[in-house]
Formats: sequence, C-alpha cells, structure tokens
Amino acid sequence: MKILIIALSGIGNLIMAFPMIQMLKKNYPNAKIDFLVAPRGTKEILENQPFVNKIFVLKSHSIKDIFLNDETKNLITQLKLNNYDIAITIYPSQGIFSALLMKLINAKERIQHKYNFKIFKNINWFLTYSPEIENKHSVFINLDLIKNLNIEYDNNDIQYSYHLAEKEIEFANKFLKENDLIDKFIIGIHPGGKNDMTWKRWDIKNWQKLISLFKNDYKNKIKFLVFLGPDEIEYEKYFKNFENVVVVKNIPLKDTISLISKCDYFISNDSGLSHCASLFNIPQSVIFGGTSYIHIAPFSSNVNIITPPNYEVFYVPYFGFIKNPKNLLINLKPEDVFESIKKHISSLNLLQ
Repeated sequence: MKILIIALSGIGNLIMAFPMIQMLKKNYPNAKIDFLVAPRGTKEILENQPFVNKIFVLKSHSIKDIFLNDETKNLITQLKLNNYDIAITIYPSQGIFSALLMKLINAKERIQHKYNFKIFKNINWFLTYSPEIENKHSVFINLDLIKNLNIEYDNNDIQYSYHLAEKEIEFANKFLKENDLIDKFIIGIHPGGKNDMTWKRWDIKNWQKLISLFKNDYKNKIKFLVFLGPDEIEYEKYFKNFENVVVVKNIPLKDTISLISKCDYFISNDSGLSHCASLFNIPQSVIFGGTSYIHIAPFSSNVNIITPPNYEVFYVPYFGFIKNPKNLLINLKPEDVFESIKKHISSLNLLQ
C-alpha cells in the first residue's frame, strides 16, 4: 500500500497530525508513507522518522502554477506515477488547492476535511471522504480523517513519538557540557514566532523582565536557553547581560529540537517550537493572544495556557481570520505571567 500525506502548513500543524499518521502506520505496517510538504521547516521535522518513506517539497500553493509552472507540473506527474492508494491532506488543508492536487495525483482514496468551496458545491468530485470539522483539538480533528479506513485505536494510542538521530543527541549533550548546563534545571524560552503574525508575539522587553523576575525569585536555580530563529536574531541584545542565559541561534532545526528535549520546562508564544516541546511531553507555559488554544495548544499533559485579560480569537486555522487582528498581548504583564508559571511549576513539584 502507498499513502501520501499532504502537509503544506507549518511545523505545529504537522506535529499535531503525528498521532493520526502513527495510527496509519500501526494499522498498515507495510505501507509506504510519503509526504508532500512546503519549505517551512516541516521537511526537517520529518527526516529520520521511522514512518517516513519519501519527502517531496512543493514550493508553490498557487492553482495557476498547478497548470503553468513546469516544476509544479513535473512534481504532480511524478506523484501520479507513484499510484497512491490513499492521499490525505492534514488539518488545516488548503481548501480547493489541496483537493484539486489529490485529484490530479489520481489517488484512489482522497481524504480532506469538508470546506465550503463556493463555486464547487459538490466536493465529491475531488474527494472520496470529507468529514466535518468539529470544535476540538487539532490532534482529534486529524484523527477524524481516518475514520472511514476502519482503523481502530483507543485513547492510550493517542500520543507523540519522535525519533532523534544519534548525531542530534550528541550535539545536545556536547552543547550542554560546553555551556556548563549539565545537571542544571533548564528552562527553554522561545520569544519569537511566525513572522507574518507578529501580533502573536509578546513584546521582547517583557521576556527580558520575565527572566529578571525568575532570577530574583529563584536565585541561581535556573539556567535559560533562549531559542532565536533567523528573523529573531535582533532579540539577542536583550539577553546578553544575563549570566544565566545561553542564546541558541544559527543551528539546524533538528539540533534545536534535540536541545529542547533537554529542557525541564519550556515557555513560549504560540509557535512551532512549543509543539516541538510537546513531542517530549515537557511541561510548558504558552502565551496565546488572538489564536484559538482550543484547537492548537501543544498536545501534552502539562501545558499551562496564559492569555491576556482581553483575550479573544482572531484566527482559526480552518476559517482563517474571523476578525481583524490586533495586539492583545500589550495588556499582558510580566508579573502576571511569572505568577502563572510559578504556580504551574509548583503544582508539578518542580524546583523543590
């Protein structure tokens, strides 16, 4: 059996589809599962995972390019020749684009959530199965995609499993040793996030203040790893005067994930790295301002959600923007965030 998983959105959305993909592999152990992804870090997330056969990268999401761009057309031809038995677009899909893509690839089973395709009233021409989107977490929304495949699982099966390569583990161990972090309580921090949704980012000076509050209260008990992506390097100057902070920058994503796995706690905006922390069930606090934590909070047992007092949702993955976004996080004070995290850490009996 050949299966194609279409995952054209970001890191977090791909990770929240892992339980569904792992259920597929468990029920079809001999199946070859290929992936079609966008160049958004998801290829790196998938590399070395035991359920992955091949990874293909689609650079354009334009319907026009499906018919006019030679690179896109050649990729579609290649995928069509693979004769997939099943193609599944994970949640959230790209609507008519991903549905048309599966039709052109000519997979026998074409599965995607039901959307309003406007001029296309009958989407069954594109899809063989299209469940409704229910108001629940993305992990369970993705699991709905395989209901028609007679795949059985129980709640104990719904969990993350992620494989780190030996060289990535060695990198993290060496990094911790070189920065005197062995046997220290490490809190990972990601103060950035999606660069086209900067209203999801809590102000960088608030992160600076938050670390100061930790230092004053916990003294020398904590070391911080501050993770900065390529478009977040300018934030480094805000942390250079903290002797208990190590800035992590300019390293491959897989090494970043390996370092995150070494953290005892994680704090971030709503970002892909918070989902990377959930791969290892690391206790964490995540700041949400404008996106729906009901749908996209990190999927693990010890997540503390922090919202501003005027929290409301502007963006839901399957609708897009339901309101014009604004920065609600200007109303979230570092002192309030610190108290929330402190209570969470205490409730888990950490830092005793």
